[in-house]
Formats: sequence, structure tokens, C-alpha cells
Amino acid sequence: MRFAAELLLPLTTEDPYKERVEVPHTRVRYELEIALRAGQDGALPRLMVVSEMAVPIHAKEDRWSPFGQNPAKQFRKSYCRYTRSGPYISMEQAAGRTQFVIHQDGHGGRKREMPAVAAEATALSSV
Repeated sequence: MRFAAELLLPLTTEDPYKERVEVPHTRVRYELEIALRAGQDGALPRLMVVSEMAVPIHAKEDRWSPFGQNPAKQFRKSYCRYTRSGPYISMEQAAGRTQFVIHQDGHGGRKREMPAVAAEATALSSV
């Protein structure tokens, strides 16, 4: 199964410490692929995350038209921010292993890598 959703994030949110945080990029595409995989040693098959990504939608590529209408220019100007270039969540190959990579905002952030072998939950659910 494959799922995709394009999101309009709120302009601000609250971090885990209850601090108000500005959202620098409000248009995001999230994709998820799930497959039924055979269990080991006779175990029942299980749903596994095969691929997952969350990437910014850039202004030039944004074809969003809710209810078949293009949003008003003032709405886009007020609510659509397009400042991020890199992904939020990606999958990478490293040393022959597939990993989920959660990319942080800001210049001081670091990537958080998690093995994707037999993933029964999404990387998004771990954030």
C-alpha cells in the first residue's frame, strides 16, 4: 500500500517544552509505503514500513487547489512559507543497510538515523 498526503502546516506550533515555535516551511508532502512481509520461523505475516519520506513542497512546484480553486494570493502570502530545501524524513543506504533519516531544522541540527530493517512503525511516529 502506498499513501501520500500534502499538508499545510500551521504557522506556529508548540515544542515538547511548551515553547512556541515558528514553522519556517508550511507546505509538506508525506509519503508512506507499507507491505505485508512473511514472518520468521513460521510467524504470521506482518505489516512493515517499506519506504517513508517527508519533503518540502517548493513554491514553484506547489499545485495545491483546495476544492478546485487556487488559493487567493493574500492567503498564500499569509499562510504558505517556502524556506526549506532539504527533506524532513528520507531513506538512505549506508554500509549496505537502509536507514530512516530524520533531518533537523536549523544549521545546528543533526541527522538522526534509525535502521529500516523490519520497521513496524514509521519514523514520523518516533518524532
